[in-house]
Amino acid sequence: MKFINEENISRSIIYIFIIIMSIMIILISYIYVKNRHSQFDLEMKNFITQHQSQQRALLRKEINIVIDILKYNETKINNEEELKKEAIKLIHNISFRKNKSDYFFVYKIYDFHGGDKFAKLIVNRNRPDLIGEFISTNYTDAKGKKFKKEFLININKTGESYTDYFYINPVNNKVEKKLSYFKLYPKWNWVIATGIYLNDIEAVLEQKKKHMKDAVRLDIIQTILLYILFLTLAIIVSYSISSKIEKYFKKYKARLKNEVDKNNQKDKILFQQSKSAALGELLGIIAHQWRHPLANINSNTLLMVSKSMQNKNLSSNEIIKIVNEIETSTEFLSKTICEFTQFYSPDKKENKFHLLSTINDCINIIFPSKSYQIDININEIDNHVSTIGFKSLYQQVIVTILVNAIQQFEIRNIENPKITIEICKHKDMSEVTITDNALGIDENILSDIFKPYVSSKKTNVSMGFGLYIAHNIIVQHKNASIQASNVSNGARFTIIF
Repeated sequence: MKFINEENISRSIIYIFIIIMSIMIILISYIYVKNRHSQFDLEMKNFITQHQSQQRALLRKEINIVIDILKYNETKINNEEELKKEAIKLIHNISFRKNKSDYFFVYKIYDFHGGDKFAKLIVNRNRPDLIGEFISTNYTDAKGKKFKKEFLININKTGESYTDYFYINPVNNKVEKKLSYFKLYPKWNWVIATGIYLNDIEAVLEQKKKHMKDAVRLDIIQTILLYILFLTLAIIVSYSISSKIEKYFKKYKARLKNEVDKNNQKDKILFQQSKSAALGELLGIIAHQWRHPLANINSNTLLMVSKSMQNKNLSSNEIIKIVNEIETSTEFLSKTICEFTQFYSPDKKENKFHLLSTINDCINIIFPSKSYQIDININEIDNHVSTIGFKSLYQQVIVTILVNAIQQFEIRNIENPKITIEICKHKDMSEVTITDNALGIDENILSDIFKPYVSSKKTNVSMGFGLYIAHNIIVQHKNASIQASNVSNGARFTIIF
């Protein structure tokens, strides 16, 4: 069953369009969503990098502010001890964020090489129990990292250090990862530091991630809705166009059917005219053939009547002879009528038939008594050549060509008329050539010989219909053909069937 035919072409256009557009939208949506997620991952990565950089810069900025304050106080206070006390008080109380985890702490470095007593903790409002206590570079955090040794190494190298480690968060008293910035204040060998717990950063990142996901999700939904809207509009437009196409197609189909019906009607009329003309010509031939047997019957009857009127008794042998002659004549008449009737009986379905016997049947119809002095030769080049089709229609084509040859012989007064028929195979088909010596077809009409109203006889165009119908009968069969050509002294018709 074909998916697309003339009955559902409009719906098929819509369905195909919907399928194509849906596939395109799905692919575009998939690619867009995939690219959008990739873009989201890249944006998050860039945001994380940027946010971490900002946090590092913020920690450095806060330390630098504290150091600037200390330097400013140096211009106001001349006593160094008093200045240190003010500095410790300032660092203890200062805070740039409201979060409890935002605090400063200060180490007094005694040994830049490290060790168990390399420094003292002098400021840390969240660990007052450790104020004044020595600290060691061997101290490890909850994960076993010696972060104090790490920041001391960096202090010795650059005077500052960014170090991450695990430490207790005063907000929830949990051990969390922390990033601290340490900077050396060389005048007093102080290392001033502050930090931020990375969970706070991750909370910000998570909030940002949620916000970006919501934005991406909204963007994807809006895009898909836009695609669906476009698909809907496209379907409406395609339905409108396909409806018009279907409307025009139906009109065209109706108009085409009307023209086909008209042409079929013309062909039927031409076919009937051709058949009637061929019938008339065959009847003329048969009437000519019947003259001798009818005359024979008539003469024998008159002989019997004359003898009876003269009171002359016929002998038994004479009666038997006369009856045999009458019986022979009537058998000939009966056979002619039977063959003529079979010839004009249409086939109901295609059958396989033998070409030699079929052509012989046609010859018997036209030349049953050999009343025409025409030399007919049949040459079956390949044995038992057969074909499949409507036998009666094929016979009509053969009879049409033979009758046309007979008429040409009469019109042109051809002496020693001759017809040669050759039968052979042509690939998986059959080929029959009928050649006469009636001087051929006028070159002016040779190319149009199979058109209606074209005839090689000036006084009668009926055979013009005959060859036209013969051509139509042949070419309606798959891969079949009929051609006319001139040979040295006559015409040749080639039938491939």
